[in-house]
Amino acid sequence: MIHLFGRTYPLQEGSGFLLKSGDEYEVKSGATRGLELAWIAFDVLVEIANTEMERHFQKGTAAFPTYGALPQQLMPPLVDTVKQLAQSLRDPKEQQRNRPDMLFQKLMYMLLDLRPLEEDTPSEEIIQRTISYMEHYYADDISRDKLAEIAGLSPWYYSYLFKKIKGSSPMHYLNDIRLNRAKELLVLQNYSIKEAAKHSGYADETYFRKKFKQVVGLTPTAFSRSKLERIACLSYTYTSHLLALGVIPFATQVNRQREMHREQYHQHIAVHLRRTLFMEHQMWDSDCHTLSEVQPSVIICDDLLMRGESGAAMKQIGPCLVIPWLSEDWRSHFGRIAKFLQLEEKAVQWLRDYRNKAEQARKQLRLALGEETVMLLRISSGQLIIYGMRNVGALLFGDLQLHCPYDVDRIDVEKQIDIDFLAACKPAHLLLVIDEDPASLRYWEQLRASKEWEELPAVASNHLYHVPAYPWLEYSPTAHELMIEEALLLLCPQDKSSTAQKGTKTPHPCT
Repeated sequence: MIHLFGRTYPLQEGSGFLLKSGDEYEVKSGATRGLELAWIAFDVLVEIANTEMERHFQKGTAAFPTYGALPQQLMPPLVDTVKQLAQSLRDPKEQQRNRPDMLFQKLMYMLLDLRPLEEDTPSEEIIQRTISYMEHYYADDISRDKLAEIAGLSPWYYSYLFKKIKGSSPMHYLNDIRLNRAKELLVLQNYSIKEAAKHSGYADETYFRKKFKQVVGLTPTAFSRSKLERIACLSYTYTSHLLALGVIPFATQVNRQREMHREQYHQHIAVHLRRTLFMEHQMWDSDCHTLSEVQPSVIICDDLLMRGESGAAMKQIGPCLVIPWLSEDWRSHFGRIAKFLQLEEKAVQWLRDYRNKAEQARKQLRLALGEETVMLLRISSGQLIIYGMRNVGALLFGDLQLHCPYDVDRIDVEKQIDIDFLAACKPAHLLLVIDEDPASLRYWEQLRASKEWEELPAVASNHLYHVPAYPWLEYSPTAHELMIEEALLLLCPQDKSSTAQKGTKTPHPCT
């Protein structure tokens, strides 16, 4: 411990104190290996007269902005500089090169520039405060001194702390924010290069062009023209929209085992991002790293992904075309993506063909089923799930206008039910999806052996159809188109008894 200014401070590894000349202090240490002390003595000369022929000085006293205990985060660079200074003073070659003088001046600058951290405020929070400022005011003239003032730190220590936490200097980080904003303006809003430079914080268009080419590897003009060449899609569903419009993404999530209906496209997708039903942090971090390396021209994703840290990570990688998920239906999603791709006419034609296809299927199903009810049941995580007028419900009860045995309009997306609810529905035809997780497979074994299950009209009449999760649970244009074809095969077969018999076999794992 150290006794200083009438107080006792704990003396531990990484702590530091700045003392005034003449201060009395006492150090006590219980360390077995003792303490190392670097004593630096120097004279402070204060100019007292200045003439044409000579200047006069007298000894003064150094005055640093703060004394006493120093912020612990500041100690590593200070200690490193002191050690380098001590080493250079012992090396004649270093003395010849005036390195001790340079290191001493560096040390003095660090101490003169010193301001302690705000009490009880974490370093990360202080740095994040300045990042938030950059993100809001990137178009303004922002200096390092301004950011340091916001942080409540000296400019030197602010730069040191920022680089330690974020891995780059604050001005480099600001430049990345500005360039990412410029990319968004060029790609998503079709700004001219002059407008993009101005609105992203670059007053000098020539400097903007040079900096853009240096960092991105393309000129702003070339980047804007290539926006459709390197599309990354981080929404499994929105990838289907691209495929319906004849656009194969440069990078997207792929799971060959679960996507047999997309198998024909897999070989044409350059970058396969990993995908599972529930994305783990390690897998997500891997996908982010892959995307940052391939530098997509635009990232298509939903608004759910853009929340929190994942959204911040995406914005660092490239421009993000964010399509609202729950607030819009798949036709609105389709229209937004088509507009960005400038393929509105193709989208209109696709939707016209889809409507005709759905209408023809609706007529066939009406003749085959009459008033018989149809529902899709999913066993997921050991629970029974049914759907409303979204996902598969939008197709079965919207486009195909099949009869639902429950009030489908009262369910926003999905609803968990029990066996009693299912028994009360008395579905005449039942499409069944079983997830691969152990809890779901165990529950299925219990369910199929129950009396309530055996008495369901669909089960008793061999109108139970095991269907895969995809495309039946995918909410997209191509999935719905494929489901129309599958619904006709299952519910309007040439040999109805043969198809029903296939449906009652032990279910295959959902692919």
